[in-house]
Amino acid sequence: MTYLIGEIILWLALAALVGLAAGWAARGVFGVRDAAQKSETDWSARSATAEAGFEARTLAAEAANARLRADLHAAQMRAAALEAEGGARVRELEATLRTRLHAAEALAEERGQAEARLRAALDTASAQAMHRVAAAEAEAARLGAALEAAEARAQAAALPATAGDDARVAALETEIAALTARLAARETPAPAAPRMAKKARPAPPPGEDDLQTIAGLGPAMEKALKGQGIVTFAALAAMGADEAKALGATLRNGFAERFVRDDWAGQARAALAAREAPAATDGAP
Repeated sequence: MTYLIGEIILWLALAALVGLAAGWAARGVFGVRDAAQKSETDWSARSATAEAGFEARTLAAEAANARLRADLHAAQMRAAALEAEGGARVRELEATLRTRLHAAEALAEERGQAEARLRAALDTASAQAMHRVAAAEAEAARLGAALEAAEARAQAAALPATAGDDARVAALETEIAALTARLAARETPAPAAPRMAKKARPAPPPGEDDLQTIAGLGPAMEKALKGQGIVTFAALAAMGADEAKALGATLRNGFAERFVRDDWAGQARAALAAREAPAATDGAP
């Protein structure tokens, strides 16, 4: 009986151990399955999150690309507009330069023609003057010969003669005087052609000089110079080539070229010397 009870207890113990082992095994199997399911759920959530982030980044990248394409198109349009505007400006400048070049060429041609006419007039005047001088010299030689002949006749008349020779001597003396006057008139330079009388200009203000007395310097140039403070011969005479060039760039009226070409500084010094000469002469003992 005791043995039977012992076996029953032993089998009960074994059954309990087997049940416990089976429960533990079943718990492990179900735990692994739960863990696997949980891991799969987490992976699915992470995959969904990653896909959503990737899609969001893709959309953001596409939007950025669209903005970049729009900016690129705007830049290309702006560059095309600037290029067109620059081309129009360049064409406008080229047209202006061509117009100015044509005007300068026409002015140069006009000046060349004027210089040619002036040279021809000077050559003609020089030839006429030389002809007149030659004619005057020939006439002077003829009158000199006539004077010598008259003097010879006067000397011959001075010899002892009759009382009737006094009239001849007086006539010869009259002829000699007339020939001498004619010879003097021939040797005197012919007067220049009469010019139109210039209107008298008012005297310059105190402390200023009449700059128009310098050859080639007219009223407009005098007004422009006095507007820049050049009011005396001394100021013009003391001006150098560099100063004249700078002043010409300011005035824009050809001052620098005419200053050098017509030697306005030299003329101003001559005017100063001519004005100081009478004072020096008056002060001399």
